[in-house]
Amino acid sequence: MRAACVNIDLDEVVHYARIHGIDPATIDVAPAITPAALPRLAEILDRLSIPGTAFTIGECLETEPVARAVRDFAAAGHEIGNHSHRHDYRMSARSLPEIGDEIDRGAAAIEARTGTRPVGFRAPGYNVSPALFRALEARGYLYDSSVFPSAPYYLARAAVLAGMRLAGRQSHSMAGPATVLLAPRGPYRPHPEEIFARGESRLVELPISVAPVTGLPLIGTAITLLPWAVLRPHLTLFRQRRFLNLELHGADLVDESDGLPAEVVRRQRDLAIPAATKLQRLRRVLEWLSGEYPVVTLAALARRYAPGDGVDRSPRGGASPEGGGAAAGRAVEARAK
Repeated sequence: MRAACVNIDLDEVVHYARIHGIDPATIDVAPAITPAALPRLAEILDRLSIPGTAFTIGECLETEPVARAVRDFAAAGHEIGNHSHRHDYRMSARSLPEIGDEIDRGAAAIEARTGTRPVGFRAPGYNVSPALFRALEARGYLYDSSVFPSAPYYLARAAVLAGMRLAGRQSHSMAGPATVLLAPRGPYRPHPEEIFARGESRLVELPISVAPVTGLPLIGTAITLLPWAVLRPHLTLFRQRRFLNLELHGADLVDESDGLPAEVVRRQRDLAIPAATKLQRLRRVLEWLSGEYPVVTLAALARRYAPGDGVDRSPRGGASPEGGGAAAGRAVEARAK
């Protein structure tokens, strides 16, 4: 079965300030991204008649403009996932009780605003750990979607963080273990300790997609920054994947005119691109995606993976991320009909 998922992380101004070592006390960090970005994404998804998933941060839901945008997105039939309560980039390295508290408070905020408890999680900064996965599994989560096995992205982030340290600026972000690059490229159930290897967890991991050969990730930054002459051939490469997980951020749909602080825009260069330009590119990619794949929410895809059926068990995911051979692929496809 071929399937694609479209999802967005609703990181706010304050989180970009922390990434870039900007003191939030020196700028206006009122949430400005989600109230502008989420309705724009909803409009595109509605036009294409495809569903999406939005990962929201619990404490951001305390402001009404964010809560309204998330509520409207959920009311339109889209999924709301948990992106933690405070978006602590080092959450995965905290103690098990601290991790559990972040998960629970984020989930409670989502349920209070939408009436639905989330079943999926995305870790701040894509950083995961055995403790995080244990906490999610203990709480009955269906899936996590944080594993990001892209060598170009990993190396670029590590280089940026190293450059910031040399410049005397402290980022709240961290690169995480390089072993993530060995993770399967398609859905898998993690090993309880070696979480980037296959195991028997009830939790399904839905990794962010990377292109065969080049490792280029299917994320909003690549969609908005790469020349079309570079991006288009990579979309052809992605067609080899039976599962595509396209990950966006709210920043991919906004610009400075949406009320973003100039200092954040100066450091986060994709925010300097006009929103209209980014939206045009995103529509083009989503039109391609919806023409190539049936598009489902991450939760809908995770529900298709009952224990023992269809989850990737081949080395590094291969060209058949559902794994398990043709029989497993047919079993998953039959459940999807």
